Amino acid sequence: MSMVYDVGTYQPGMIIDGVAASRTKYYATWCSMLARCYSEKEKPKNPAYSGCTVSESWLTFSNFYDWASRQKYFLVQDYYLDKDILHKGNKIYASDTCCVVPREINNLFTRREKCRGKYPIGVSYHPQNHNLIATMAQNGKKVHIGSFTDEVEAFLAYKEAKEKYIKLLAEKYAGKIDDNVYKALCEYVVDIED
Repeated sequence: MSMVYDVGTYQPGMIIDGVAASRTKYYATWCSMLARCYSEKEKPKNPAYSGCTVSESWLTFSNFYDWASRQKYFLVQDYYLDKDILHKGNKIYASDTCCVVPREINNLFTRREKCRGKYPIGVSYHPQNHNLIATMAQNGKKVHIGSFTDEVEAFLAYKEAKEKYIKLLAEKYAGKIDDNVYKALCEYVVDIED
């Protein structure tokens, strides 16, 4: 057995579909997940993953592979492992908390702690106009929602726009994501603490 980040175990020589397991998306995803949670070098780069762990079962690569190989979309290009959609605020990577989603959906829930100021999510101060603005990322671009004098009002505008966009993407990917992911997206609620 080989150790990965001093917590994960991997059986060298494991073959998946005629290829060394260590050269597959399964292994790369598993290692990336372990790095986010346990690598002292990677943790400072990703403060949003502070406190995240991997379930005891998934610390063994073969167990993670057993789950991942049953996921319909795992090998689809630009689909990624996600731990936050099915259970908001989740900090544990496990078979009952994770799903596989397209990059566009995965990026919806990326927390950028370094960019956060003192205002609620989606709200920032605009010094030139001396007001608050609500913005959100959409298709990789910053979208202006509106200008406000009250931070709660700005957040509520952001919340409405973000929830609408999440539902729009749920519809866009209906039939290309698992039903439980589609349902979670349709029911997703943006909170001021997000």
